[in-house]
Amino acid sequence: MRPLVITVAALVGLLAVSSTTHAQPKFVRVSWDQADAVGTTMKIMWNTDSPGASTMVEYGLTSAYGQTAVGSSFVSAGALGTIHEVALSDLEPLTTYHYRVGGATGWSDDYTFNTGPAADDPGCNPIRFVAMGDGRSDFDAGPSPHWKHILGEAVDRDPDFIVLTGDQVKDGAVINQWVNWLEDTDGASPLLPIMPSLGNHDDDSVDGAMALYNQVFGLPDNDVTGTEDYYYFTYGNAIFVALSMVTYTGGAYPFQQQADWLDKVLTEHPKTWKFVYFHHPLYTGVLGIPGLVELNHPPNEVGQNAALAPVFDKHHVDIVFTGHNHHYQRFAPLCCGGDADHATPVGSFEDGTVHVITGGAGALTYDLPYVPELLCLTPGSETCSGKHHYVVVDIDGLDLHYQAWTTSSQLTSNSEDNVALIDEFWITKNEVEPNCLVIPEPGPEPGPEPAPEAEPAPEAEPAPEAEPPGWLALAAMLARALILRRRRRQSAGRSM
Repeated sequence: MRPLVITVAALVGLLAVSSTTHAQPKFVRVSWDQADAVGTTMKIMWNTDSPGASTMVEYGLTSAYGQTAVGSSFVSAGALGTIHEVALSDLEPLTTYHYRVGGATGWSDDYTFNTGPAADDPGCNPIRFVAMGDGRSDFDAGPSPHWKHILGEAVDRDPDFIVLTGDQVKDGAVINQWVNWLEDTDGASPLLPIMPSLGNHDDDSVDGAMALYNQVFGLPDNDVTGTEDYYYFTYGNAIFVALSMVTYTGGAYPFQQQADWLDKVLTEHPKTWKFVYFHHPLYTGVLGIPGLVELNHPPNEVGQNAALAPVFDKHHVDIVFTGHNHHYQRFAPLCCGGDADHATPVGSFEDGTVHVITGGAGALTYDLPYVPELLCLTPGSETCSGKHHYVVVDIDGLDLHYQAWTTSSQLTSNSEDNVALIDEFWITKNEVEPNCLVIPEPGPEPGPEPAPEAEPAPEAEPAPEAEPPGWLALAAMLARALILRRRRRQSAGRSM
């Protein structure tokens, strides 16, 4: 019977190990789902292979944690397993927090994240973000084999967060492609918010909360559809708005519903800096002969220009980031395009919106001779490149510094020699500088004045020193001494 006992014990041990492994957290990721509270909230999500796994976050200013939050979970589809969500609140702005996720069934490693500025911050703290897009594969694998490397180089720039212009995967209806994307993003997603927009390849046959895209990400809901398909968030003196070019495209004319919502959001949040990002570009260089042979996507492909361009002009959106075409293209400030495929270059950042196509985060790029020159034939084009790349934007009060960088991972080679600055510009706003003086909190109200202290009694004047004796007194003292001496001698003689 002994061998049987050992076999049963071993089986129980294997089952216990298997259960623990299935409950182990994976694909940990942070984001913001409260649009106006990036300084005090953080959404934390992760996946497990066990529906019975714990949904808890321990967090604090050190790896000793000290605070605990509990969330909820739901069973997703296939290899996505169970998705866990915990919302942290009442955090301190501009603070680094340690955290781990899981619970009694298994804990993750220790991670850190940084909160953003307070909601009323007028722009007193610098902002750095990265914009990039089209990290998908050209095959049925989800993300591109370049994506992980390009993302890593972008994270090395130490941004506060990353915005994506869409097409994270090749086919958004395929579960394993999202699993592959989560695996390849795991080096960054636990550390800083990645805020995507929905690309045509990310979409599936389901709209709303049950779409795989919306299950994978934890983003703010808009107040029109109640979904995450399009949303906004504020960060210091800037607002970021993500639109969807593939869902909720209706209205009296294409995209009118989203355009009205965008107009309302920008009106209610008059931030110094305004950024909008989505997938299909309003304007783009064209490869081929429009209407006959088109090697890339045309401008205004889904008829979005008539709805969106006037809103960008009305609110003077500073930069619009898009993707869809797998190259880099930056236009001079543009205005007043309406429903046309082209807009008017205005020559001044104060009078127009900069449109940027950043579709080089992994998918096959147009890295061929003469392609950049052909793309930049489009009116208003300033800089074009067919290389894999990402964009870094720094904001400090009223100053913006923009850079576009190629990456080491390119179509035909992987080398540090491929890294280069391909575009750069500065914008300075002609506005009143934010008041960043720190006003001390008022102290306690003063009490009654203390009674005046009694004046100290005047010190007694010291007695005057005796004057040294004169010659008469000295003579008297000598005479007295002689008399005393004679008497001592007389007394001594009697005693003998």
